[in-house]
Amino acid sequence: MTGALNTLLLVGSTHALVGTPYGRLLALKILLFSAMVTVALFNRFRLLPRLRRESQPSAIVAALTHSVLFEQGLGLAILAVVSVLGTWPPALHHH
Repeated sequence: MTGALNTLLLVGSTHALVGTPYGRLLALKILLFSAMVTVALFNRFRLLPRLRRESQPSAIVAALTHSVLFEQGLGLAILAVVSVLGTWPPALHHH
């Protein structure tokens, strides 16, 4: 909820979200975050229950390991985007 409010306050409009470099980078952050949450939900509700059911879980452990590493990579990408966003003026101030 706070992210949506910050987006509204810092970007100002849908046009600014897609029409300014700040807005596009913020949209990328939102996309990366959505992907990270999707991967986390997949890990939690698909892979983890399979891990508990399998008698020889080596394939599931490998899939879960790769998936968690991918999730961490998305988190690092989000941090990189946020570090750039912190140095740019908000789209609301773009002329």
